[in-house]
Amino acid sequence: MRVRVIKSIFGTSRRFLSWWIRELADLMPAGSPIAAGVATPYIVIALDGPEPDVFLDGQKGLFKRFSGNGAPLQDSLRAARREWPGCPARLRLSAAQRFERTTRLPSRAKREFDRILALEIERDMPFKPESVLSGYYLIGRADKDGLQDIKHVIVKKSLIKNSLDCIRQSGMTVDGIDFWNADRDATLPVVLSLEPGRDYRGKGMGGTVLVGLFAVLVVGAGWQLIARQETALRSLAARTGELSPSAHEANERLETAKQLSETTRRLKSLTEARPPVSLVLERVTRALPDHTWLDSFKIELDTLEISGFSQSATALLPLLEGASCCSDVRLAGPVRYEAEHDRERFQIKARLEAMPDADRANRRGDRQ
Repeated sequence: MRVRVIKSIFGTSRRFLSWWIRELADLMPAGSPIAAGVATPYIVIALDGPEPDVFLDGQKGLFKRFSGNGAPLQDSLRAARREWPGCPARLRLSAAQRFERTTRLPSRAKREFDRILALEIERDMPFKPESVLSGYYLIGRADKDGLQDIKHVIVKKSLIKNSLDCIRQSGMTVDGIDFWNADRDATLPVVLSLEPGRDYRGKGMGGTVLVGLFAVLVVGAGWQLIARQETALRSLAARTGELSPSAHEANERLETAKQLSETTRRLKSLTEARPPVSLVLERVTRALPDHTWLDSFKIELDTLEISGFSQSATALLPLLEGASCCSDVRLAGPVRYEAEHDRERFQIKARLEAMPDADRANRRGDRQ
């Protein structure tokens, strides 16, 4: 009996200190060594295996599994929640469970990236905007022309619906979705947001709190309040300075806004003039012979890029030129014969022709 009480007190104390350290870390600058050393771990529910895998994943290689041996998902979630009641939870998906594409946008339009990508989903993707979750991350830096490479990541809500229902039944809330990289040894720098809010904090602490820890809580809470007030005052002072720009700075910002508006207008015009993705895919498929198949189909602005296998790669060029939506068809790389498929591997690029004005007007009318 005495051993059980000691273990209970030790477990409660450990969970309390872990939660409190994370609270104090929130006051530190994001890049400081202290904040990095106590970064909050996450309860991860990975859906990329034959059955969901639940584990604790955070900085410094913290990696503790709670599932395995065929344990039901709800049992694994309850075990993880008892062990670390203050941790947020995230779903984790693999490369095969997401749709992603690379696009280029003007770096000055960074604040408009979400709106531009949402518009492209609505116009060019075979998804309804309300049926997907999407996000993006930057690839490198903008080039000399001010264009920024962006990786656009999309997930269908139907893929995660059953798992979310099971997680909610276990009493846990998921605050986002992240992704394994191709090697499954790190995550991509993007988190798709779900329902805001978390209900973990303060649960599972039990009814026994030691007097010494309570005193630490009271003293620390006062210090925390003072520190947050000072941080708020510094932030307010910095914001006040930002809201008092000189006339030269104001003119520069106005010019930047005009350029951004013009860039957005050109992107919208280009998107409307380009044939829909479904129409391009249909015409390309009809033009290719039966002995040819594709393993990649990408459209970036007005450029089509495909790759795959065929008995004669060069014979595909005039066939694609004959498709009413393609011009300037050319090989984008060397042609290699692969004995495994008994075919030539090819990469082809083509420029997409703009739709006639009448078809463009009909397309706008259909969307309205």
